[in-house]
Amino acid sequence: MNIFSATFKTLKNVMGGFSIREMNTLANYGFTKMSLRLKQNDSGEYFVVLAELSAGNSQYVSLTTEEFDQFAEAVIAMRDALRERSGTSTS
Repeated sequence: MNIFSATFKTLKNVMGGFSIREMNTLANYGFTKMSLRLKQNDSGEYFVVLAELSAGNSQYVSLTTEEFDQFAEAVIAMRDALRERSGTSTS
């Protein structure tokens, strides 16, 4: 897929699709909302949109299921590293 096709598909995923589930959490001392959105497009494909929403700035990332799996594994590894260094359990 070339850069133009990828950009168009990303925009289509972010703006369109059917939202199935949304989870939100705060970051930056409560001034930023981080939103994970499970969505499905008209072709039946599932994907995840990660949104960073701050006053005057919003960023969106569209992840395929494979990309989201890699991202989720990285988050778990980072959580485990943080807990290891802070002396808390990983369960």
